Amino acid sequence: FADQIGYESEPPLYRNHLYVYYRPLVVAEMKYMRAVAEKMGAGMWTYFYERRPGDHTWNWLMALSQGSRLWWNADTTAENQWGPLVAWEAKYQNILAGLDSMANIGVFFSIKDSTCITYMETEKRFQYGFLSVCQALSDGHIPHRIILEEDLNAQTLAKKIKTLWLPNARALSPAEAEAIRAFVKSGGNLIATAKTSLYTERGEKRKNFALADLFGCDYAGEYSRKNRLVIKGANEICGQLAGEMEHNEDFALLENIAPDVKILAFHRNLSGQEFPGILFRKVGAGAVIYAAGHLEDKYLFSM
Repeated sequence: FADQIGYESEPPLYRNHLYVYYRPLVVAEMKYMRAVAEKMGAGMWTYFYERRPGDHTWNWLMALSQGSRLWWNADTTAENQWGPLVAWEAKYQNILAGLDSMANIGVFFSIKDSTCITYMETEKRFQYGFLSVCQALSDGHIPHRIILEEDLNAQTLAKKIKTLWLPNARALSPAEAEAIRAFVKSGGNLIATAKTSLYTERGEKRKNFALADLFGCDYAGEYSRKNRLVIKGANEICGQLAGEMEHNEDFALLENIAPDVKILAFHRNLSGQEFPGILFRKVGAGAVIYAAGHLEDKYLFSM
């Protein structure tokens, strides 16, 4: 019901408003807002709380890179910093209007996971995964866009992206699962983790993944004790990355793994028992990577 949407960005006080360090989270939020704005055919704005010399220039450039405009600036003492930037923006406003992301990697943002399931399980697992993936892609200078729930149909997915990332996207409807299935079979790539598709759109737990046929395995429960992720050697997905890392998070136990699935990594418990951790397979003209654990969380909390 709004003509335009915006985002009020204020880093935590204990960080002393250091946007240069808070940037990854700000960018993820702006990408989400941009996805909504593109749906509306409108622009978006971001409202910053500049505190230090250079913030005005830094924030303006960061907003511009995400297709956002600035809300306003009341700091008259720094007009020599932000004045020329806003003047340039006003001069070229027709060029900056109506932008549409060209990124072909889409990170799914689930409203359902952020509401009913999050509060049912008293955890913020989806938010952690979403922010981790966006931060890793931003740090790697890899263009990406946000995919909304209304984008989860085969036509829109095929038009917008080549790779779809589902970071522990637990709540999917049958229609959404079918759209993802069609996307992969027609040539799209899928990366999914943890409990993706294990819940209905109403937050009810299923007996099996709705996307089990894509993952090439069935859900057989959950392991919640300390463990390590083990990549035993180079492969087509992990490259030369091999070795062990602490995981110490829950992961899905898997069974009935299809013969064409390649197991690229394992979860190893303290007793030395190993469980499938990262699976890869080709499906139709596309490809699927499924990680049984919360690998993306490691990036967010290692910074």
